[in-house]
Amino acid sequence: MYGRTIIAEQSLPDEHKSIQPATVGGVAGGAKYICHGVLFKFAADTQFGNGRWLYGGEKEDLASAMKAASQELKNVIVLTALLEDRERVRGSILDTAADECGVSGGESDEEDQLVLSGVDGSEGSGGCDQTPDEASEKEKAALALLRFKLCTSLMVLVDYCGFRLIAVPLLPLGGGRLVYGSDDGGNSVNDSDPAVSKAMKLVLGGTMGLQGHMTGVSDWRGAYLYGPGDMEVHRAADGRYYVLDLARLLPPTAPSSHARESIYYQYFRAEHLLERRATRMHSLSSDAFSGWARADPHRMARSRRVLEATAHLLFAVVPRVASRCAEWTRCLRGQELCAFLHEEGVNIRYIGHVRAAVQNMVDADREQESKKKRDQWQQRKVPVFYQCAGELLNEGVARALKDIVNARMRVAFKSAHTASHIRHVVVKFVNELLKGDRALLERTAALVHSKYPFLLDGRCMHAGGGTTEGGAAPTAAAANEASYSADSANVVYESRSPSQYMSQGELSAYGKQQAVATGGESRDDATLSEPSSDAVSESARLVAGDWKGLLHLPSVLARVCELTSIELQPRVWSGIAKQRQPMALPLLLLITPDVVDISPRARHTNVMDGVESFLHLYA
Repeated sequence: MYGRTIIAEQSLPDEHKSIQPATVGGVAGGAKYICHGVLFKFAADTQFGNGRWLYGGEKEDLASAMKAASQELKNVIVLTALLEDRERVRGSILDTAADECGVSGGESDEEDQLVLSGVDGSEGSGGCDQTPDEASEKEKAALALLRFKLCTSLMVLVDYCGFRLIAVPLLPLGGGRLVYGSDDGGNSVNDSDPAVSKAMKLVLGGTMGLQGHMTGVSDWRGAYLYGPGDMEVHRAADGRYYVLDLARLLPPTAPSSHARESIYYQYFRAEHLLERRATRMHSLSSDAFSGWARADPHRMARSRRVLEATAHLLFAVVPRVASRCAEWTRCLRGQELCAFLHEEGVNIRYIGHVRAAVQNMVDADREQESKKKRDQWQQRKVPVFYQCAGELLNEGVARALKDIVNARMRVAFKSAHTASHIRHVVVKFVNELLKGDRALLERTAALVHSKYPFLLDGRCMHAGGGTTEGGAAPTAAAANEASYSADSANVVYESRSPSQYMSQGELSAYGKQQAVATGGESRDDATLSEPSSDAVSESARLVAGDWKGLLHLPSVLARVCELTSIELQPRVWSGIAKQRQPMALPLLLLITPDVVDISPRARHTNVMDGVESFLHLYA
């Protein structure tokens, strides 16, 4: 009820609002409200004095602000699960002690020896004269703190009519003090409680694999922290330690030179970071590429490491995930498809790269089967993964349409707060989709291209048809290679070779794949060519409404309604089921009563759906 009121009164002057905004502090998170012991944070972009926006750069970007708000909820779930996993934390104690004593063999090159000697957690200790068991004894105080006193806050995320709110209870912080992190934009950074410092090192550094680093905007006021500089740990009046402001807990993926603000809303998945930790890969800094690392003398190296990790995700992990689609016994779609990608550590924004790899697998399989006799081809059952490319495209288009209808509802809500007016907006949107309105479809195609690169251009990579030893080509993974920037480190990385990102085994498989694609001539870089006729026709067919064999209209619309909590009358679905693609003369047109309800969609830290849940890692 309070969330609806806050959203409905958003455009009113503050003096006319029934729930007044509160001055709580912090730049991100949008406007904040306090009502009956609950703090509501409005997901909104923030404009600075220089005219730039926090998430959008040159223009306001509410969609990215909503992503940042959602990320905070996910990170609370991640940290809560880690704090409750005693065995994993105990294991990280021995791993951390072994690393500090120099007995770990996971990092051996010259740069990483420098890291182990002071940059990555040993805080300058050049050696160790105690055994891991003796070191673990020293961690008992920190382990007791993790078990009984270190905790996160309850949190609820509410989506309604294109807006997003985060609700958290007011905590007993009065009379307490900040012991870890910064609450003033990095001007002063606290690290005053040894037990908390050790606990953060165990959980975030040892278990999650986050890299310790100097944090702050100036050397003399900085501190060596694990996690982002704006994360706060408060010792409260009740004796507990509360961890707050977790939106930037996980390291960001490398930003492109034209979207440097993406470091505040695009992050690695926690599943991928745990996999990196389990395989003894390099740890990553949560403050990479950001101004929070100004006090860190090694900020350029840490940003470069995140860049390499992003390339590894695209070159190695995405092709591996695509190859696993060939193992499906049934085709996943919608929420199940997103859950599959998340469990593999792949963000939804990379579905275009996954689809490109899957399409290359399909092309290779068809080419191989076409060489067989015609009767064998006709008797062959089509593999399930053939449908995967279509389902990935359905998901990407549905999410682009979701953004469009959310933007329309936001505009309508600011001008007219009545439910009937919002329903009219939804009816108009659905009718435009059914009729194949060209302006709507052009906007959809533009969003798909900007949010999900290569989702409509799946075969435009130079290495189009080969496969690696893992079963899938790197394909569109090199798309994001051309122009990553480390803005806080004043370094721009342009069109780097895969040989600078990949391990010897990955590079060998990649070279073999390139040799197949180029007729025997091995290459160590992936270059972009002009989109093929198939890719161009996909974009043109989407805009023209020719979706046959490309998209499934009922599935796309059903997914849009699921993502926006729009409920339509049963007669609508029975009519749409007969219409497989947009038509100039649709079989059905909606009227306002056909929209039953637009209800709030709530997600919280205790009950999450399969896509958002982190608990499958502990099953």
